[in-house]
Formats: sequence, structure tokens, C-alpha cells
Amino acid sequence: MSALTKELKAITKIGTTLGYIGEELRQFVHDERMRMDKEKEQERQRKEDKAEIQRKEKEAEIQRQEKEKETEKQREMDERRRKFELEKLTVESETKQKEIEALAKQKEMELNAQIEKEKADALAKQREMELNAQIEREKAEREAEFQLKKLQLELESRGWLVGWLGFNGTFNTE
Repeated sequence: MSALTKELKAITKIGTTLGYIGEELRQFVHDERMRMDKEKEQERQRKEDKAEIQRKEKEAEIQRQEKEKETEKQREMDERRRKFELEKLTVESETKQKEIEALAKQKEMELNAQIEKEKADALAKQREMELNAQIEREKAEREAEFQLKKLQLELESRGWLVGWLGFNGTFNTE
């Protein structure tokens, strides 16, 4: 026997116990079946609603978890991007520092070269001045020697002249 048949028999028994007969019994059975069907429908609807709520809650939880995962992924990507940018800035800073140091070293070398050139120029100028002074001294010495020889020649030619004229080299004023 099916469950429906058992229910009909139970309802009929209750209706007869309550004193319904004939058309009233049929109406009672019909009303009870309708009430029971309505209760079953309501129970089924409650179960469906509960299942729908659970399904929606589960979907919402899944969406929340997916959003959480996406947020975590985005945070990790942002963190990686920040680390990359920081490393990039560090490398750029180190590169610029090396460039500055290289420029400073180059400038220092250029300055040292300029100082050395100026020292060499000053030394060359000093040597040139010393050489010119030596040349002037030698020139003055030759001029003095020339003047001395000229004077000696003059004196000798006068001495010859004196000897030729008969002078003894002293002037006799007496």
C-alpha cells in the first residue's frame, strides 16, 4: 500500500470518528487533503527556500573567498611591484652614485693634469729664464772680454806707437 492510500484511510477514519458521513465526509477528506497538500507544499517551499538560502550563502562564501584570493593576489602583486620599484630605485641610485664618483674622479684627474701642466709650464719658464740669464751672462762676459781685448789691443797699439815714437811709457812733463 502506498503512502497516499494510507493517508486517505487515516483521514477517512478521523472523519468518521468525528461523525462525518457521506458528502460531509468527502468534503472533510477533500479539505484535509488540500490542507495536507498545502502543508506539504509549504514544507517543500521551506526546504527549497532553505536550500536556496544555503546555496546563496555558499555562493556568497565562494565569492568572498574568491574576492579574498583576488585581493591577496593583488596585494602580492603590489608588494612585488613595490619591491621591484625599490630595487630599481636602488640600482638607479647606485648607478648615479657611481657616475658621480666617476665624474668626480675624472675632474680630479683633469685638475691634477692641469696642475701638473702648470707646474711643467712654470718649470719650463723658470728654465727658460735661467737659460736666458745664463745667455745674458755669457754675452756680458764675452762683451767684457771683447772690451778687454779691445782695450788691450788699443794699449798695445799705443805701446807700439809709443815705442815707435820713442816714448818710454811714462810722460815726462819736465
